[in-house]
Amino acid sequence: MHATVASPQSNESPTRAPYAPWELGLAAVAALIALGLGLANIEKPSFWHDELVHLFVAKSIAETGVSALPSGTPYTNGTTYNYILAAVVKVWGATEGAARSPSAFFAACNVLLTFFCIRPLLGRSAALIAAFALALSPWSVAWSREARFYTLQQGLYLATVLAFWNATQSRTTRRAYGWGGGALAVYAAGLLTSFHSSLFLGGVGAFAGLMLLSERKGKSRWTVICLALAVAGAITVGAVTGLMNPLDRGTVVDRGGLGGGIVDAERAVRTYYTHWLRLNLSTGFYLLALFGFAAMIYRERSRGLYAALAFWIPIAVLTLFIGYRRPRFMFFAYPFYVAAYAYAGVVLLAWLATPKRDWLARSAWVIVVLFMLRLGVSAYTLANDSIDAARGADTTLARRHPQWREPSAYVRENLDGAVVVTTTYLPALHYIGQVDNWYPTEYLWWEEDETGYRDLETFDDFKEYVRSHPKGFYIAEWWRWDRNDFLSEEVVWVEAHLRRIDEASSDDVTVYAWGP
Repeated sequence: MHATVASPQSNESPTRAPYAPWELGLAAVAALIALGLGLANIEKPSFWHDELVHLFVAKSIAETGVSALPSGTPYTNGTTYNYILAAVVKVWGATEGAARSPSAFFAACNVLLTFFCIRPLLGRSAALIAAFALALSPWSVAWSREARFYTLQQGLYLATVLAFWNATQSRTTRRAYGWGGGALAVYAAGLLTSFHSSLFLGGVGAFAGLMLLSERKGKSRWTVICLALAVAGAITVGAVTGLMNPLDRGTVVDRGGLGGGIVDAERAVRTYYTHWLRLNLSTGFYLLALFGFAAMIYRERSRGLYAALAFWIPIAVLTLFIGYRRPRFMFFAYPFYVAAYAYAGVVLLAWLATPKRDWLARSAWVIVVLFMLRLGVSAYTLANDSIDAARGADTTLARRHPQWREPSAYVRENLDGAVVVTTTYLPALHYIGQVDNWYPTEYLWWEEDETGYRDLETFDDFKEYVRSHPKGFYIAEWWRWDRNDFLSEEVVWVEAHLRRIDEASSDDVTVYAWGP
């Protein structure tokens, strides 16, 4: 029985019913929850390296009009986001709270976009549950508190999927072209926000191709749509090739693309992305989502297929063709994963409400009830993770935040002509205002574009630099220093020849000094 989500043929389907004020009000409440969790104590953790990439580029745009790193190297990744951040920095300054606030705003907008995107596909109940689930998700809350482009990218993907769907459902050619043009414009903004937004075309392209095959007509609207997407794909290849800087091309394309040459034991497994979801966001919800994907395709037909492809096609491409794997690469498609388990919850709750006439059905009812109760425990745990992030936790599902602020404050107050060498350039430059060199350049070669320095190429170069300067500080981030076995000789020498400043060091960052 379809007690809550009506069949696709029903005129009473909540996917087609007019929006009621109460449901719009609930969607707004979910968005406000997301905004509150994103903004609370947002300034508490220190900036980490990748946030500062965008911040320095934004400051360059605000001050000079040029999108460049401190070294002067042009920077194109995250262009849409960087210009938004530049406007924020120009008005409110380069503080943690100001720089991170756009992400919190976009995350709140994404809750509303998820509601408006899912409702015509899977119904009112699934859309509302998905909106609240996304607002309370610790992964979504974590990224809403980062000065990075991922919540903006997610919003642009939701807008692309929604606009494309409206284009395919429009009853007039004019409206279809209007929505289609809007979808391509939003996609272009997404591509300027991140190069891997090219994956936006995957789900919609696969859906259009399947619809074309199912109609078996050479001339149809799906032929036009597929041709338009093919042209967009060709332009994408040219745009990415032309805009991507050598650093990004080397990491993402040359070493990471088409199978990839980046070897990381933790990320080599083909099921990396689904494995991450199970480990970090509950195995129970993962199983519920799998059921939801199957149920939505079976019950909602093309609408359900469209929603399922919006998640699984990007995941398939990331899994099969990109060797450089990071969870954040699939974050833009995450709302459709949330929608899957929201839809499954609607279906199961409707089934639980129906009478059970035989012992087998009653046994299944008990099993489903126990499963849902266990999901309640997981939901409570995940919500607590979101609250912990909102309190200003240093470690979230987005990233561990090395605490640079206090160690850097000590160095800044005690410089008095000293030089500063660091393992991680941008945090030290931001919080101290001065970095004279960095090491180990021979192992962290990819940051040369950011720093403009590469003269401390070897360990002997580093030791000579220390000898040639009577006074200085060396600031070492645990993640890049103590953690790596290949730096064991360097670590031993530094600890033997430089003074560790315990009162200035944190769990993440160690301050060493030499000279008077």
